[in-house]
Amino acid sequence: MSRRGGGAARGSNLETLFSGLPIEDDSQYTVELKRIVLDNDFLNKEREIENYLLNQQNQYRFAAFYSLLIVCREYNNYSKYNEYVDKYANQFHQVKLYKIVMSTYYRNKGILGDLGAYRNAIRFAEEACTMLPDNLAVKHHFAELIVLADEEGANVHVETINKAIERLDDVMDANPYHAKYYCTLGRLFASLGDYNQGMKNVKKALDFERGDNKDSLIRIGQYNYYLLQIKMLIENDKVDSKMGKFNSDFEQMENDLDGMKTQYLEYLAFFSSVLAFVLITVNIVISVDDFNKCAGIVLMFAGALVVVFGVFRMLLYYSSKIKFGILKTIFSYVIGLLLLIAGFIIGNQLYVYWL
Repeated sequence: MSRRGGGAARGSNLETLFSGLPIEDDSQYTVELKRIVLDNDFLNKEREIENYLLNQQNQYRFAAFYSLLIVCREYNNYSKYNEYVDKYANQFHQVKLYKIVMSTYYRNKGILGDLGAYRNAIRFAEEACTMLPDNLAVKHHFAELIVLADEEGANVHVETINKAIERLDDVMDANPYHAKYYCTLGRLFASLGDYNQGMKNVKKALDFERGDNKDSLIRIGQYNYYLLQIKMLIENDKVDSKMGKFNSDFEQMENDLDGMKTQYLEYLAFFSSVLAFVLITVNIVISVDDFNKCAGIVLMFAGALVVVFGVFRMLLYYSSKIKFGILKTIFSYVIGLLLLIAGFIIGNQLYVYWL
């Protein structure tokens, strides 16, 4: 009996606390509910709150449900949050904050590794902004979700990031001294590559954060983490820039080396051809008594060398991907063919018939 009476008393206490809340559509609803959760040690009363939620006769069951979600968020217990959503969320689909609940549900899935879930998280957040256009917490949730998805690599469009900044500007106009808003804004600017504005706003968040309680000290640690993250992005960009310059220089060096190698092979082939021409010419002069035949063979051999050397040069330049003058190549082929024809005519004394 005493246990039932104690449970009823605890339920009555929760009823009293929840009865002072504004309606769910009010922008202060989640703010006031979080204050109740933190001020009344709800972090250690999950079983009691869930028992209240299970009683269908209780009037403020959604407040109990949302309190459990706040407890999970405070502990960053993403899996437990999603367990509560799976168990109870469908009972409150008519409440406008249901959209935020589901957005956070899919955000948690994204954090736990399912990057595709961020699309659903953003969709529900958009719907929540449409249904609760004056709710500052909803707008900040959207902005924070966008920057988180981008940081996690979910490929968020620049237009969506700019939309998040616009909505966050509305929130900050209404509450210009809220430290966390500046941190989120700084992260959004960093996502766009504006690291100076990013660092400036995160530093402003550190300046505005009071640091007079445990939650505030935790947030200060988070702000310092994001500040360090932005500094790392700056250094990464510097490294990428230097690597890009190095790659460009290396590519130029590689092209220069290819050119030098090609020229070396070209010179080697040329002098080898000259040496072969000299040696064969000497042998022909010694072996052949007829001047016309000797001259014809020498000219034809010279023409063949010119044509073969031209083909070799063209293939060499093509394989090394170096540009070569097509007109020069054609000219060398023409000279080679003329030498071949001249050698054939002289060697066979065909010019006698023309004279």
